[in-house]
Amino acid sequence: MIARISRGNWGQDRDAALHDARERMLPALQAREGYRGLMVVEDSAAAEIILTTYWSTAAEMSAAEAEVARLCAEVLGAGDPQVDHHLVAVSVGAHAATEGSWVRVLDATVDNDGMATAIAHFRERVVGALARTPGFLSGVLFADPTNARTMVATAWDTGEHMLLSASRLAPLREESREFGMRIRRVWNARLLLADLRAGVPVTT
Repeated sequence: MIARISRGNWGQDRDAALHDARERMLPALQAREGYRGLMVVEDSAAAEIILTTYWSTAAEMSAAEAEVARLCAEVLGAGDPQVDHHLVAVSVGAHAATEGSWVRVLDATVDNDGMATAIAHFRERVVGALARTPGFLSGVLFADPTNARTMVATAWDTGEHMLLSASRLAPLREESREFGMRIRRVWNARLLLADLRAGVPVTT
């Protein structure tokens, strides 16, 4: 599975934009072949949102690109300026993230030859640690091998648990330096809109 991840600001009044995303954007996406889900999270401190759509294949995502870009431009400011395409490399968690959950997003780069190691490290070391961390709901590791980038999105039941997780998982972030992982950006966000009834399956 592949994800289209857009980052920006509200293109209009926040409540009106969120209403449009729910009432107009979501039904249009649900009618597209290959659509698998939508998440909208907001980092209010940074006044930014991340809008992620999930697709079964890259071809189906590409076929919907023009319409999705138009819909995103109506919700995000400046014409949907920042877009990334990431494979869903690992998906974990027994509890689905629901609207109102908290989401911590880490955008990172890795060494050009370190992507396989980064995915293995997440699967073998981070997944278990997340499961033992209070408040953890679910997590996704996104991978963009072409550009040597990863994104990790972890969902938490409360903002306090989300913030505490950062210190609990700090030793694992130190381990990631071995394969050249460098964190570019961190968002502490609230999940405002979720359409992931089947969960986020792992890319095969």
